[in-house]
This record gives sequence, structure tokens and C-alpha cells, in this order.
Amino acid sequence: MKKGYTLLEMLFVLIILSILTAIAIPNITKQNSSKSVQTMKNDILSLKFNIENSFIEKGVLPATNGDLKDEDNNGFADTQIDSKNIIISKNNFLSYENKSETGEKCYILKAISSNTTYKFVFDSCLDSAIHSF
Repeated sequence: MKKGYTLLEMLFVLIILSILTAIAIPNITKQNSSKSVQTMKNDILSLKFNIENSFIEKGVLPATNGDLKDEDNNGFADTQIDSKNIIISKNNFLSYENKSETGEKCYILKAISSNTTYKFVFDSCLDSAIHSF
């Protein structure tokens, strides 16, 4: 008598493994997506906090992204800033727009992630909530 597995037994094992894989993969990607969403919201809150602190210290809101840099020409705490985007976390791009022409302290922060389809906006003129769009 030969010892070993039949082709049918091997086929059943492959079917069971493929079913388990099909169940596990969507759950893993869903967790990664929710982490990315939370990171984007945290980035907006971090930038909002730094803008508010800058307003308290200087009495005016930064006019552009470039004005968000400190005296050493660095961004706030590990932040990379160019003319269009503010990068706090990997793959998350934020933009800042000063809307205080009316004399009010108003600005808009938008966050877009390069690895998800989520986009968020915070408008200090309307309310203090972060909205998805």
C-alpha cells in the first residue's frame, strides 16, 4: 500500500484555502482603509491646531502654505510644505486656503489621500466638523 494523498484530497484542501483567503482579504483591506481615514483626520486636526497657535502668536492667519513655515523655513513638526500641498503623513496631501478677506478668522483645510478614495474638508467659517466629500 502506498502512502500519500490523492488528487481529490489535494483539490479539497486547495478549495478550502481559497475560500478562507477570499474571506480574509476584504477584512484586511478594510482595516487599512480605516487607518488611512483616521490618519487623514488626524493630519487635519494637527494642522488646524498649528494654524490656531500661529494665529494666537502672530495675530493673523497665514496667507498661504508658504506662511505656515517657521523661522527656520521648516514646516510644523515633521511637515513638508510646498506651494500647493502640505504633507504631514505619508501619502496624505493637505491644502490650506485663507478665507479671511471679510475680516473673520476663516480658513479651509482639504485632505486627499493618494492610496484611498477618501477626501475630507474642514471649513473654520462654517463649523468645527470634518466633512468627507
